[in-house]
Amino acid sequence: MVMNTSDTAARRAASWPAALSLESAAYLALFGLALALRLAGLGAHPLNDPEAREALTVLRLLNGGAAGSLPHSPLYFFFTYLAFLMLPPSDLVARLAPALAGAGLVLLPWFFRRDLGRAAALITSGLLAVSAGLLAASRSAEGTTLTLFALGLALGWLRETAALHSPEAPETGNGAGWRLIGAAAALGLAAAGGGPFLTALLLLGLLAVVAARTQLGQDVDWRAGLAALGAQRLALAVAFGLGLLVPATVALIYRAGLGALANSWLIWLTGFAVTAPGRSLLVIPVFLIAYEPLLLVFG
Repeated sequence: MVMNTSDTAARRAASWPAALSLESAAYLALFGLALALRLAGLGAHPLNDPEAREALTVLRLLNGGAAGSLPHSPLYFFFTYLAFLMLPPSDLVARLAPALAGAGLVLLPWFFRRDLGRAAALITSGLLAVSAGLLAASRSAEGTTLTLFALGLALGWLRETAALHSPEAPETGNGAGWRLIGAAAALGLAAAGGGPFLTALLLLGLLAVVAARTQLGQDVDWRAGLAALGAQRLALAVAFGLGLLVPATVALIYRAGLGALANSWLIWLTGFAVTAPGRSLLVIPVFLIAYEPLLLVFG
């Protein structure tokens, strides 16, 4: 039997109200709040010395000269290069990509609403919107929030893929292929972030140990998931490679970006061996108590 196209269109139109649910509206409102907090007065203050160093490195290359010093975050270098191409260079534009990525973090809990619960995922989204530490990082000309957003997007698509391989999924595996490829590309982007990516991997390792002690993930058909990874290993490797190489080298315009990426990882590794004089380990809990009380309460 041939389906009437008007019936199909009518069903699609009827599905829009369900898609635009109160929950979706809440996420959009939180995203709008996060965006407003990050963009308000973004260019009101001049770049500080580290920010200016990163932005000027981009500007030199854009003007046809040598970039000079290596950027600390090739991922920030890439997106700021694109921003300077499309918009007149300014303090605001130098901070624009991190601000947009910081607002995007608010949407990531949506991927994990099955595990957290819908209410808890919305609360997490709200905390990400008003977090003092994330707000400060999002309003700075550096690559931490860009790296966090790319890694969070990779994890979100992996979670969606796992959900599609769940025995309870109505169409097991449907759409999993493009989600896996998207996750691989997003992981490549995160890896181009340099040192912050390694820090995030360390934190994820600790979280994985905690998750292994819980019921998390028992509804996933891991054997089917691993089989899907093996079946698409070439496509996933290509997606990861492009996700890493395109931003790190600005699409091969700035091949020294690979050296900048290696240098960023090296600085991160040597940071564990060199202790700044007078620095105490008590700085971390003091920072959390002073700036992230919500994290301590809801963590």
